[in-house]
Amino acid sequence: MVMGLNIKDDEAVALIAEVARRMGITKTGAVRELAREKLAELEAQHDDDLQSRIAATTVWLEQNAWPLTRSLRSLSPDDEDALLGHDEIFGR
Repeated sequence: MVMGLNIKDDEAVALIAEVARRMGITKTGAVRELAREKLAELEAQHDDDLQSRIAATTVWLEQNAWPLTRSLRSLSPDDEDALLGHDEIFGR
């Protein structure tokens, strides 16, 4: 389904016209290209934000959670199955 876009802002129309002229493309092509570039920029920013959150979470875990697990013993296969609910799922 094709939907029209009617830009009623003189500055936006002038900017798009100038971009189109410099790129040697239509105004529609300029809008499309600018939208693609902005979406790629936003996606990269999202990826960077996600990587930052992962790094911050890892640091927090290293400093606050993982040191508390050093004194814990390893689970036996039976203990692990019980915790994971394998005995209920597989009738063990």
